[in-house]
Amino acid sequence: MGRDITVPSVRLAAAAKIAAALLYDGEDLSDLTAIDVGCDHAKLAIYLVQSGICKHVTASDINDGPVEKARENVSRRTLMGKPLSDYIDVVLADGLSGLENRNANRIFILGMGGEVISGILDRATFIKKQDNKGKIKFILQPMTSEDKLRKYLLDNGYNILDEEMVLDKERVYAVMSVCFDGEKREYTPAELLLGKSNIEKGGELFVRQLERRIRITNKAISERKTADLDCTELEELLCEMMNIKERE
Repeated sequence: MGRDITVPSVRLAAAAKIAAALLYDGEDLSDLTAIDVGCDHAKLAIYLVQSGICKHVTASDINDGPVEKARENVSRRTLMGKPLSDYIDVVLADGLSGLENRNANRIFILGMGGEVISGILDRATFIKKQDNKGKIKFILQPMTSEDKLRKYLLDNGYNILDEEMVLDKERVYAVMSVCFDGEKREYTPAELLLGKSNIEKGGELFVRQLERRIRITNKAISERKTADLDCTELEELLCEMMNIKERE
């Protein structure tokens, strides 16, 4: 069983692929270490190590149950004749608290609400230390409030390097590659909602999300008009999205 690669979901596999891309010129991809926040059953951590993407992973969760399950999953596997626990630490932790000295150059925060992810980053003050600036790639995958997460990132000195849209179990997810460099940036309302790089790339999944957002915005405008409420911002957003649709 130790030789079998535990293949994760499409969503997690996409996150792993993004992590394997260079963050900066000269980065040593053979020396990647990672933290997976909210590791659930450690499926991603196991895959990162078994596939050779990361040499070591700290898998953390805030709850005892997932931590115990993750430890069990790790303990049942080996890699090159060694216990997988030599390569994966499973720890109980609240976000990135207590993980400051793990020296990770890849940090995964997946499968949480955008505001929860923002809160985890906001509390991790070590990210903004000079020695870490530009040296850590964050792979983020919000389940909700993607626009709020993007707004937080741009307002707080993070550069959204790239995004990948993936279809997993009939749901479209945005997987973000992000780095802190201290520079603030601005997106338009549609770029916040849909992702600037996603707009630039286009494609079938993007059009699917774009049309979904247009339907939601149209409904919100209709509801606000019925309630005699101002809908100027929503109408501006809708106009921007319709322009994007015309270019597709």
